[in-house]
Amino acid sequence: MPDATTPRTFEVAMEMEWAQARALMLRKQAAYGAKNIEVFGELGVLVRASDKLERLKHLARRKFTRPIQADADPDQADADPEWETVEDTWRDLMNYALIALMLRHGMWGLPMEAEGEEHPGGGTAKTGLRPLPPARPPETQLTIHGEYGHRDPATEERHD
Repeated sequence: MPDATTPRTFEVAMEMEWAQARALMLRKQAAYGAKNIEVFGELGVLVRASDKLERLKHLARRKFTRPIQADADPDQADADPEWETVEDTWRDLMNYALIALMLRHGMWGLPMEAEGEEHPGGGTAKTGLRPLPPARPPETQLTIHGEYGHRDPATEERHD
């Protein structure tokens, strides 16, 4: 029988996971700030997301290819490294997608809100989320920027 913390619907389960990812991103944003992302832009986010995927692949290979030892503790066979859980790695990937979207929409680098500050759309920094802005029409979407220039996705032209 499910307990009080077990979600009963898909939507509630999504909200629970989003809340965990949001809390992780807010902790990391407070620790690192925005400049670490701004230096390399969307290309840098792609590299960081790739690093997370490689970490997950490494952990999966280790889990499925590790030789079984007679004296091994079965509970430790697929244990997460101490510094980051597999769940946090997945949340980081989700957050990198959000960061890339924020970069594309010109929202990355906004200041963090003071605890309890009211959102114009309702809710607070502690308990609420802002409504999503309207999607940009494709013709106004930003191009991919990197340290060495940018590429127009529509024409594949490179501009340095």
